[in-house]
Amino acid sequence: MPQLPPTAQARLDAMYAEAATRKPAFDSAIAEIATRFGGEARLVPLKGRARAEAKILTDYAGEPSRIQDLLRATIIAPDLDRARQILAALEQRFAVLAQGRRNLLDPAITPEDGYRDAKVNVGLDGHVAEIQVSIPEMLAAKTLAHSYYEERQALLRTTADGRDLSPEDVARVDTLLVAMRQIYSAAWSQVARNARNSASEMGAPLRYAESAGNGRGSGPSNARVMYDGPTQTGIPSTSKNREPGGNPNSVDMATSSSFPEDRGGETDEPQLNPCPNIGPNEPDYD
Repeated sequence: MPQLPPTAQARLDAMYAEAATRKPAFDSAIAEIATRFGGEARLVPLKGRARAEAKILTDYAGEPSRIQDLLRATIIAPDLDRARQILAALEQRFAVLAQGRRNLLDPAITPEDGYRDAKVNVGLDGHVAEIQVSIPEMLAAKTLAHSYYEERQALLRTTADGRDLSPEDVARVDTLLVAMRQIYSAAWSQVARNARNSASEMGAPLRYAESAGNGRGSGPSNARVMYDGPTQTGIPSTSKNREPGGNPNSVDMATSSSFPEDRGGETDEPQLNPCPNIGPNEPDYD
């Protein structure tokens, strides 16, 4: 396997030292924001060195400065309303960078594979860290869809080597994409139902809170903070989608309350496995 040259190794050493120095304050801030909105902070070790080097070589042409997730964390919001409040709080607490933003929790956006979360990169005195914001329904769906994603990515990687996919491989890639969309569509329909039910119980129209101090996120919570062990080094991003157009300096979610039509009933859940040779699998952590 190719190796980073000594100068790149030295730069990566320095970046790991920077990340380790900034991690305690970063983790503390993430935990505080998660607790404020009743969420769960998933705090993980720095990205594994072997994985970082492989990513630098394959994705960043051997340039260590382009990797932005040596230091990272995930906040799992209880619901879509508080996910938006968490994004606003991150904007207030950190220097959120224009590049690397994605907000697939916006109902106006249709991701290619159906997976939805939000991600921002933040500047920490010259070091860049990554923060993901997710919701329980999507994390559960990711577990079901992860093996489909892995097989599809493996097939697509052959095109990066200059090889064309065979007709059978093209058909398989399409089948895997349909399977992922089915799983994530069912999860997103559940998110929509939960939002409607919550609004109905409160006796108010479905709406998103306009600030972190508005709505249920402003009160006491039973948040959890999870410190994953050394074998778990993060949560993979299963989608390469980005927000189309819009203001690159804004991470706000759309205020529209529209969702794709909820088909209702048990039919929202996938009943058949479109990929019979693949079973559900826990996601890995890269």
